[in-house]
Amino acid sequence: MARHSSSVWTDNWQHISNALNITLWILQTRTAAIFLFVGSSKFDPTNSFWIQLFSKVGIGQWFRYFTGGIEVVCAILLLFPKASAIGAALLACTMAGAIVTRLLSWARANQSPLCSWQSLVSSPGSDT
Repeated sequence: MARHSSSVWTDNWQHISNALNITLWILQTRTAAIFLFVGSSKFDPTNSFWIQLFSKVGIGQWFRYFTGGIEVVCAILLLFPKASAIGAALLACTMAGAIVTRLLSWARANQSPLCSWQSLVSSPGSDT
């Protein structure tokens, strides 16, 4: 009888493991799709949002292309199991760099992050 209950436990664990694996793949592919979309939008010369944002950063428009390229490449890496950890790590570093850059731009403008919240949530074409 003990053997049967152990078998049930193993079967239940296998179902949970499969469900978790499917859930993680769904999240991973959605994350890849988002970064693929956002990264490729940085290559659009008519997208004034990214052009203005990277102008405020002050490094130059080449950095917009560089960041977009990293995001696109990492999005593709997320779709390959053997390379997904590398893609996720590079995306995490890219996003950490974006946060630091945003905080430094607030500090340069002598603004607090809370005062600039409106500029984050406003539409790209509006003047706030």
